[in-house]
Amino acid sequence: MRRLAIGITAVTSLVILPVVTNLASETVPSSWKPYMWVAWPMAVVLVVIIASLEARRRQTASESATPTVQLQNLSELAAKGYRLPNGVMPTVKSALYVDLGVKESIEAVEDTVTFEGTRSHLGSTLLERSEEIVPYVKRDVDDELRVAVQRGGFVLVFGPSAAGKSRTAFQSLAELPADTPLFIPEIPEGLSYLAENRDALEDSVLWLDDLDRFIVPGGLNAAIVDRLLGANGQGMLILATIRGEALSAFEGADTLSTDREARSLIRIGIDVLSQVNHRIEVRSTLSAEETRSAQALSSEDTRIRQALRHREFGFGEYLAAGPQMLNRWTAAGDSAINPGSAIISAAVDCRRAGFNKPIPREVLRSLYREYLEPNVRDYEEAKNFEKHLQWALSRVARASSCLLPKGDGLYLATDYLLDRTLAGVGPLSDLPISEAVWSPLIALSDTATLFPIGASAYLSGCSDVAIQAFQSGAQKNEKYCMNGLGIVLLQQGDNIQGVEWLKQAEAAGLTEATMNLAFYEWNDGSQESALRRYEDLATNKQYSPAMMALAVIARKSNEESVEEHWFRLAAESGYPPAMHALAQILVDQGENDEAKRWYLRAGAAGHLGSVTSLAKNYEDQGDIVNAIQTYRQAISSGDMYAISLLGQLLERQRHFDDAEEVYRRGALAGYLPSMLDLALLLSDQGLMEQAELWWRRAAEEGAPAAMNALGNILGNRGDIKEAEAWFIKASQNGYHEALINRDKLLRSHKADSDVEPWYKPYFGITEEQ
Repeated sequence: MRRLAIGITAVTSLVILPVVTNLASETVPSSWKPYMWVAWPMAVVLVVIIASLEARRRQTASESATPTVQLQNLSELAAKGYRLPNGVMPTVKSALYVDLGVKESIEAVEDTVTFEGTRSHLGSTLLERSEEIVPYVKRDVDDELRVAVQRGGFVLVFGPSAAGKSRTAFQSLAELPADTPLFIPEIPEGLSYLAENRDALEDSVLWLDDLDRFIVPGGLNAAIVDRLLGANGQGMLILATIRGEALSAFEGADTLSTDREARSLIRIGIDVLSQVNHRIEVRSTLSAEETRSAQALSSEDTRIRQALRHREFGFGEYLAAGPQMLNRWTAAGDSAINPGSAIISAAVDCRRAGFNKPIPREVLRSLYREYLEPNVRDYEEAKNFEKHLQWALSRVARASSCLLPKGDGLYLATDYLLDRTLAGVGPLSDLPISEAVWSPLIALSDTATLFPIGASAYLSGCSDVAIQAFQSGAQKNEKYCMNGLGIVLLQQGDNIQGVEWLKQAEAAGLTEATMNLAFYEWNDGSQESALRRYEDLATNKQYSPAMMALAVIARKSNEESVEEHWFRLAAESGYPPAMHALAQILVDQGENDEAKRWYLRAGAAGHLGSVTSLAKNYEDQGDIVNAIQTYRQAISSGDMYAISLLGQLLERQRHFDDAEEVYRRGALAGYLPSMLDLALLLSDQGLMEQAELWWRRAAEEGAPAAMNALGNILGNRGDIKEAEAWFIKASQNGYHEALINRDKLLRSHKADSDVEPWYKPYFGITEEQ
């Protein structure tokens, strides 16, 4: 562009302007004069063109310049674990999608048409291999997300793994100025450094892909978020993504349960999540409008056509090669004899054990044969670790690999395989965490990872390993590990040591340790001391869980006004469980309007049951229209229980087709109560063939009532042997009526003398006994 401007300037200077000048001075040949009128407008047009080109050149130069951010010192930023591609501070324009965690896409099976919109970043440079990233398919949440990003604050994009969360969030950054600095931390410990330098960070973005990775001791907490957001939210924009499973692990956890070793981490997460200003959900399946957008692009890119054809998978999941990665890992069912699959299994198991950092090559080398069948481990071929590591690292469909290289001989299993495992799919889904992983991981761990490992070990039933991990952290003065160690020792009956470690954690400033001491004292009979601790936490530290505890104590003492006082204080401090509890109190008092406000606030803050409770309140008041609408809102938010309540309401209203549609939605999503409701509704309508299908699905999922119903259907059809088997299985799962049904079935087909006592399959005894 600059050369073009120079060329036009030269032509103008050397040709046009002299001609115009000579014309004005009457020094041109007389034969030229009839044509000289053209020179004036040409000169004006060329001057305008030159000015425009120069303005564009300066704008481009300005946008491509590296932004000045006062706190860098880039070397210090890199030392704190921030990603600096090519040693340069990334900006909204310069950041590549791979820098932000956007998954690469599958290989096209046909030649992909390259077009200008397929870009590696938000600037103007195309990818070297343009087919690596699929053209962006517009999502329904795009406008909402763009508005949220422009407003600033803390924006959270959530949804299933490989749903397209990072790509959708990445696209929203296009609304910001091109030179906006982009901070991309790779380790949680670096966030405190950013908070300390917050005054230099206005008009910048903190990108937190997989937010849960940063919610660890020594990582992200409420104080750091407060500091980064600044007064009145005028600080940096925090744009984060999180998998739905991880979000539910924080917000769906019962923080008042007896499994208190994980409370500290959960409450850190709850406190962080309570500061989110905008939540945006990206779903794995496309809506009708999104599907139309994808279809419009399918002629441009064959991978979109492939994904649209494979509706059994999520759209983003298929494009990111999720199903192909799972197939690679399972090795067509032979993962236990495939050394490459065993390496992947070892890496996934390390993440299941709470170690979410990359694993050194030598640790994987020491572990992988534990995941092979014993008769395969000593084969020479199985010992060729380097060869099989390369297989595990190879990209599937030219997209992602099952094992991600992280530099310096470090490797990490993909989020997708971890999520599939936790969802009950894959080689490890039915297996406990291998005992072999604990010791190497504890040896690798620092204070940030010892607590998650200890918590994972405890929840896996490995108390001795939990104590070992917590002790390692406690000896390094890690207060969360002191707290965890105290809880485990208390639960093992070592009260003296347990209380001592909790007191050390309390002295180190851990509020949760004070809470746990109060809990222990209350149950140990030292209720006055416990009350002092609870009241100090609630009054002086504004600690919402302590307010909740005082409310529960008041409820047990029938002190209704005190109960409401503490629930209200906790609710007003932003604690979703307290908002829900306060709303329930208000309903009992007949204050339905205020109750509605608190239910809605709790639901917006992530408390799943609150929207459903509001819908039930509408129903109890006879407001059926609002009840149905609110139940549907609760279902969209992910509360499956609302499906049963809505379906039953629709049945009572005799809207059977609508009820069937609602039940079927839940049943297809794998929700067992919906399978039972659907089967019962279909049976009542005489649609026995369809009903049998869902009774069988529910029976296979372990529902005793469905086993009994299926036994009745099969018995009526004459399938005596299978019917008897289901009756026996139902009785063994506690459905005793099935034994009576079995007895009736057998007596209708055999002589009484040939039928064993009805109770024998359950009690396992003979008549003589």
